[in-house]
Amino acid sequence: MIERHDQVSRKTVEEDRIAICPHFGCKHLEKVKPLKFGFLGFQKYPKCSKHKISLIFVDEFIGSFIQAINACLFDVSALPPESVINLIKIKAPNSLKVFISGWMYCAPLGRGAQIVSNYMDGLSRSYMKLLSRKQRKSLQNEKSSKKPHEKLRSGLKKIAGEYTNFLQNLRKKSEIFHNPEELRPFSDEVRNFIQIWLKEYLNEIQVSRDKKGSASLIQNRSLSILKEEYDKILHVGTFTLLLGKAPEILTQGISAFELFSAYHEFLEAGLCRELKREDIQVAIKDKETTMVLSISIPHFKQKLINNLKKLYDLIDGTTDQKEFIWSKSIEILDDFISRAENNEFYIPKNVNLKVIASTIIYTVALIDKNVPKISTRQIAKLANIIPSSVNRYYKTYFEQLYPRMELAIYGFKRIRLIISLYFFKLIKNTEIETSELILKLEENIFSEFFKEYFGDNFKKDINSLRNMVTQYRDVFIKFFSDLAEIIKLLANTSKVHKKIGARVYIKPLVDFLKENGINLLQKYRFVFSIREIYDFLREKYFDLFPPRAYRAKEESLTDKQRMKKEKDLRRIIGSKLKLFAIKNIYNGKYFKNGKSKCPQCQKEGLIINTDISRLTALEFHHTSGEKDNNFTASKLYELFTKNLSNPHFLELIIKLMESEHVVLICRNHHRILEDKYYGYFKYIINWKDIFSYPPELIHALIRISVDNFRETTRLTPNTKAGIRDAIARYLKKRYIIEYFYGEFCHTCGEFRISKHLPAFTYHHKNEETKTVNISKVYYLPCSEIIRIIEKEEGGYICSNCHRILHHNKFIPLLNEIYDHKNNVRQVFNDYNRVTREFAPIDCVDSAIRNPLIKPTLDTDGFMKFLIAIYEISKSGRDATNISLKEYLEYKDKSSIISFFSRRYDVMRQYVGIIRGTRSKANPTKYYLNDNGKNAVSLINKFRDYYRNI
Repeated sequence: MIERHDQVSRKTVEEDRIAICPHFGCKHLEKVKPLKFGFLGFQKYPKCSKHKISLIFVDEFIGSFIQAINACLFDVSALPPESVINLIKIKAPNSLKVFISGWMYCAPLGRGAQIVSNYMDGLSRSYMKLLSRKQRKSLQNEKSSKKPHEKLRSGLKKIAGEYTNFLQNLRKKSEIFHNPEELRPFSDEVRNFIQIWLKEYLNEIQVSRDKKGSASLIQNRSLSILKEEYDKILHVGTFTLLLGKAPEILTQGISAFELFSAYHEFLEAGLCRELKREDIQVAIKDKETTMVLSISIPHFKQKLINNLKKLYDLIDGTTDQKEFIWSKSIEILDDFISRAENNEFYIPKNVNLKVIASTIIYTVALIDKNVPKISTRQIAKLANIIPSSVNRYYKTYFEQLYPRMELAIYGFKRIRLIISLYFFKLIKNTEIETSELILKLEENIFSEFFKEYFGDNFKKDINSLRNMVTQYRDVFIKFFSDLAEIIKLLANTSKVHKKIGARVYIKPLVDFLKENGINLLQKYRFVFSIREIYDFLREKYFDLFPPRAYRAKEESLTDKQRMKKEKDLRRIIGSKLKLFAIKNIYNGKYFKNGKSKCPQCQKEGLIINTDISRLTALEFHHTSGEKDNNFTASKLYELFTKNLSNPHFLELIIKLMESEHVVLICRNHHRILEDKYYGYFKYIINWKDIFSYPPELIHALIRISVDNFRETTRLTPNTKAGIRDAIARYLKKRYIIEYFYGEFCHTCGEFRISKHLPAFTYHHKNEETKTVNISKVYYLPCSEIIRIIEKEEGGYICSNCHRILHHNKFIPLLNEIYDHKNNVRQVFNDYNRVTREFAPIDCVDSAIRNPLIKPTLDTDGFMKFLIAIYEISKSGRDATNISLKEYLEYKDKSSIISFFSRRYDVMRQYVGIIRGTRSKANPTKYYLNDNGKNAVSLINKFRDYYRNI
């Protein structure tokens, strides 16, 4: 944690500012307002509720935060550990440069750079949420000559500026510390070293923790020792990333933010030094070990020449070819000896001269197309050695200077299609592992078996494959393993598309393959290759592969058009999956005679809202209350794209839905079921006479209902107040809808406002002009709400019909979604009818009242006095100040007198008052008039109802 002396003092705040907890990683933000009366010192130093430390202003904090991050990411300690460089120098010298480049490329991410973006983005969003609408509008208005809230503006700019500088610095540094051209996969030997080091570092950290106990690392240690331990933790993150896993900064309960915080202390203590390019060169030079040759170079060279001569005599070829092989072999040998003398690698005493000689000749064959191709197996057979040793020596000593000629994978179109057909025939009726497919391919590839596949091009294609197997075996395995996985995916996903009656879209398949590391060794034409394979297989097996959706002239589409096309894809497939689920869940329980019906609508005798044409208004509801998955059309599409290779996806999704106890229901009834408080208090919300009573009595009935219902009676006062406000908002919504539209949804005519209130929603006639979410304004009086509605230009409609009004996005896709033209016609007619009948609210000359305006008197006191007068009068006594004091257990009667005097205008509507004198013989008397008796009767009615349900 950073210690700060400039903590926030509200006495000195001149205008609103945003403050943050200085504990790294804490996201506590708070808007600090100036004190109106500074001398009081109230909340002089605002504190973080979690860490109990004083806040500091965000624009003063963020600079130190970024400084600490840079100190952590680009410290000299980011270099590889000395022991690592020494070991690679000795054991795998040719891999040193590759390792250093890979390490420096991974170091920033391994040390925690990846969390900074999420933190900064979250910080900016939280900053904006704390601002009022007026403040946000002011900050967005850059053109105004008057710019209030300068402190807020500068704070936001500081965050953006520091974040931008950090990203630029990160990119700039990353480009300095590694060479992109040297970024290559590590050898198995180096990967094994990394795994060993990672294990050792984790053990060292654990031992250190065990010795010091479970307390924080920061306690009881000098900063220099502490920094060494943190450096080990950061190296663990880089090691993990080098192995292709997510960097684990979290080690032994120490978060990345704590590491950044600690580095701020190291920086202030002078223990950090910025990493520079020269440091990498110096580190490598300082750590170089002198490679003392364990052999006599002249003697060693002569022996190699002798072994080369023996192999040369055994090689077949023309005189010119053999002469070239010899001259090139001597050239490579001289270069090999020269590099050994310059300590570029270490030659052990027991090196196998036959293997080196064989590898030199193998290298010559690899780098020149005029030389007869020689495989590792062929050269090893001539030299009587193991084939794998030739490949290993080539990678160790020669590959960097003499790389293989590149294999023309893109020229394999015909071979790719033929092998695709071969693979599909093998997997069509059974499941076969990819490794087994590759073995079968190798067994048959050079036999007469493939003649029927390749036809006239048999010899040419087989020679290409033979070259691939002998010279590029790793490429062969990768390429055809990818191809096998592609054929499996196309076969499996075609089964699913066939069942739901959908066209196959290639792009999601390509995205899925790329995510799983399958690319046919192609960077640019991969998507075209998949299309070619799919079209080829469909031509051969027309019944097994559904039509493909073509993307004609897609290259000319704008970004906006492409995005729309992707959305349409999701809508079509998602709707198809939803239709399949509706038709098949619980053995077709919800789909009969070509229609799908909401059971609740059927129970209530509703017709329009039960048809399959209203697909977007049909939803799945979890009856158990535990919702692991939300089975909307978009969610089903998301699950589908994650399981493209699973041919049993549809069966599994049906089982999953049934296991989660989902039922089909229309959107209207779904919203009603999901609305907990409406379900609790629908009796009072839907009570037909409620708006005939004055506001104070309505609020009293709401209070008595909440106070006596079993689910809410024990809640805190604040929670109860929130529930009462929610009920009031329901009632305002009901009052406004009934005022303008009457009793039913004006487009379908089936859903009743007083029975299905949560199902009704506000529809903006033009979404582009929408400025306010009407559901957020019900805290205002009805007259104010109407003024807002008038500006928004829209009206109320049930949610089912609301879905239809938004169906314009689906209209062009109907023929893709539905299998039958009748369904398409029904959707189109329904859309036209709802669009035609929808009527926006006309607020002109509407003198709407405010039936739920907040009363001027205390609702609780209002009820208490009415009930007290009623109970005292019921017992045969007079309700006087004395009797009321005793009944209500007040200390004196002055509170009673004060209540009636201050609330006289309201209370006289319910209570008659007979003024008396101050003498005990003639006291002031209170009695309920007809309104009062009716009010008490209603209060008791709702109290008893909610006590007994």
